Amino acid sequence: MIKLGLAMVGIILLTPFLTHGQLPASETSLQSHIVWSIAHEGCSAFSGNISKSAEAMRPCFLAKEAHNPEAFNLLKSAPTDDLALAIKRSLPIAYKQYEIPANFEWVLTHEHQLELFRDLERSANYGRIRSIYFQLQEHNPNAKNVLSAVSDNQINILIDRARVAVEINSDTSYEALKTIDSFTEPTATTTQAPTTVGKLVSDVYGAANANIAKLVAEKNSHTLIVTATANPNDITIPAETKIILPALPTIGTVGSVPLQPLTGGACVACLVTDPRLMTFVELRAQGTSIETEIFGHVEIPASRLQSVSQPTAADFGWYLPFLGLSSVDSADFTLVSPVPVAIIDSGADITHADLISSFWKTPPAVADARWTAGASGYDFIKRKPDPSDENGESHGTHVSGLVAGEQIGKWEPDFSKLVLSKIKLVELKVVGVNNVLDSATVQNAILAGVGKGVRIFNCSFELVYESEMLKAYLKSSDRSASTLFVVAAGNNGDGNKGVNLDNSSFKQDTFKDGSVTLSDVIMVAALGRDGKIAPFSNYGPQTVSIAAPGTDISSTIRNSKYGLLSGTSQAAPFVTLTAAMLLSELPSMSLPEIHQRILDTCDWVPELTVYVHDGCRLNIQKATVVNTDLIELRTGVILKGTVSQEGISVPGASGSGHKLERIWFTDADHMTIVATDGRYPTAASAVTIKLANPSLCVGKTTAGSCVVPSSAIKDVIFRASSA
Repeated sequence: MIKLGLAMVGIILLTPFLTHGQLPASETSLQSHIVWSIAHEGCSAFSGNISKSAEAMRPCFLAKEAHNPEAFNLLKSAPTDDLALAIKRSLPIAYKQYEIPANFEWVLTHEHQLELFRDLERSANYGRIRSIYFQLQEHNPNAKNVLSAVSDNQINILIDRARVAVEINSDTSYEALKTIDSFTEPTATTTQAPTTVGKLVSDVYGAANANIAKLVAEKNSHTLIVTATANPNDITIPAETKIILPALPTIGTVGSVPLQPLTGGACVACLVTDPRLMTFVELRAQGTSIETEIFGHVEIPASRLQSVSQPTAADFGWYLPFLGLSSVDSADFTLVSPVPVAIIDSGADITHADLISSFWKTPPAVADARWTAGASGYDFIKRKPDPSDENGESHGTHVSGLVAGEQIGKWEPDFSKLVLSKIKLVELKVVGVNNVLDSATVQNAILAGVGKGVRIFNCSFELVYESEMLKAYLKSSDRSASTLFVVAAGNNGDGNKGVNLDNSSFKQDTFKDGSVTLSDVIMVAALGRDGKIAPFSNYGPQTVSIAAPGTDISSTIRNSKYGLLSGTSQAAPFVTLTAAMLLSELPSMSLPEIHQRILDTCDWVPELTVYVHDGCRLNIQKATVVNTDLIELRTGVILKGTVSQEGISVPGASGSGHKLERIWFTDADHMTIVATDGRYPTAASAVTIKLANPSLCVGKTTAGSCVVPSSAIKDVIFRASSA
């Protein structure tokens, strides 16, 4: 089963591009000069994907070897056919001798060019790829010209080669570490001062690890004094010693390493028959956290970005009544503590005039050398504390404005007073200009966010396949109890209907546990202007927890502007905002309690039950009200005050252990009492409320309270509390 799952991911395992046998001794000298001229001096063997003719290459060879009479005469006098054969046989030698895959991988990973090269690959701009590679390797004469020996198609394979995501921890076995280390090229460092292997391992990999220390000692046995009985951690390393380091990710993080080419044979996509993949499967079976990288993207909007100069509530605030925010009274809410909220996306315009005050500033206490104090987040692609949005659709900036409540605040000044100083955006940038992300980068971002104290994460992105490693992390007990992930359901509709995630075997499976979502995940579908499920939105009455507005949504975009986007990416931020408001109002409330409160207080819309669980439509007002109880009448009028719980009893229970959240009236005769421990249908009855404005009473007034008949009531909401 594991093998089949891996095969379905579509791993492409590389072989050398050309095969060669033993070379005749008489040709060795000619070929050695050709190898040098191509891979070291830059005589390109290809024009795109077309091999250059021998005569087209001869002038370059002669120019590069003009200083060497023997080589010059050999290259000049070689017959055309002999020269052509020598060139053909020289290319695989150059590929191996100049370590082309390793040199190219260095630029992709250590110089952080993978994302850019993928983008250039899509536009077939191989000239730019070659130029950037040359510039970044200009200091290295043995590497700067190696791309002269490969075609554009071969560059494609180097960029798209299979990589694996690995998580190393103290339980990873020594044999597993050796296997993982063999997947890629080791790195080297030179000690500046005397140290020990144990101290070096702790400094480089982030924590002490006896197995890694053993591996370091083994790799450097030719340099270090190692005895059979020595504790690897205690082995001393003199200053100015070159040490070879295993190709392992840092402990506690997720790292990506490429799989090496095979050492022979013609197999290009061997999948599960490949011995390395079999080893990979065995490692997983032993419990090592390792998988092929799972790629994805921030959601492709259901409509292209449309710039709007001054969006008004009259034109674009169609969703405010659905959220219960048509007329906000700040007295109903009290936000207390600033709440950092992570936006896992394309970053944001951190200079946007209307967002700049909403960005979190990294406190010195949690800053480090890479993620510096004062930063608004981190770019996990370029590995720097500048999460500026480069996405053409301003995806991250648009989502950030919605999570911050910025647009609603412009339309409802009381709402602005509530949230704009309390919701703090932590930008975790996992994609750039090409819109592509991978599961390892997402997991790194979450790990880093948790380390900075973030507990709520907005995830408006899609992974193409299930990442078992990321899922295992999200399911861990410390995550499920202390974090909340709000996830967009996806925009895979065909203009008529989206994908049913209950039946889908791959869409957003990372966030699903069988037919339901993970316990710390809220999956969000999108609504259209008519209040119905949007035709582009994915759905699923078991998988998708809630629906929120997601069509023609105005928000901030790059360059301090505003624009419209549609998608579940726009729906999810409204739920994220709701969770952040609750945590700010009630800091002692747990994330599972906040999760439940949001779902217990949504509007139950019968027409939505085939699309989302309970037909649940987000209502921010009902979820976050803390200073009053609410009674929603069937006329739409909202009564505020304190609802008496006397006479409201949960059937079959004493009621003493129940915290009431709401009472939903199906009709005049039937109601459902919603408590934190369950839902209880019962016969409808009148509800007594001590009104803030007694003149609004629609029933009988008794002892200063209003007794509202069941026939007039649609919904009763009890104020949120952590008690």
